[in-house]
Amino acid sequence: MRKLIRPSLPGGRNDTDRRGPRRELPPEATHAEAQYLQQAIQDGSTLVVTLLDGTVLRGRLEYYDRDCLKLEPEGGARMLLRKDKIKHYRVEAAGKGGAAGGGEAGQKPAGGGKGRPGRKAR
Repeated sequence: MRKLIRPSLPGGRNDTDRRGPRRELPPEATHAEAQYLQQAIQDGSTLVVTLLDGTVLRGRLEYYDRDCLKLEPEGGARMLLRKDKIKHYRVEAAGKGGAAGGGEAGQKPAGGGKGRPGRKAR
């Protein structure tokens, strides 16, 4: 029985590798969270934090790092919250009543805006 020997191709690839070039992985960190929290500190805006157990906390963000947030509620003691116990957080819109430019991008309107814009509800 004869053994086939295939010559190696330039570039180290052989013709059995047909997957093509590999895609690069996305960056591990985009620093978007840090920019969001830094802006909240600079503006002095109220941060609304929802914990995993459903508790909602409101206060001014004083400090943040990779693992925790330091929140100062109005008239209350400062709290150090671990991020692994936080479900989500957001910056509360200035004025709470739909002020122009208030709120965060991509946030749903407070009126429960169902459906697509420009379409009638059935």
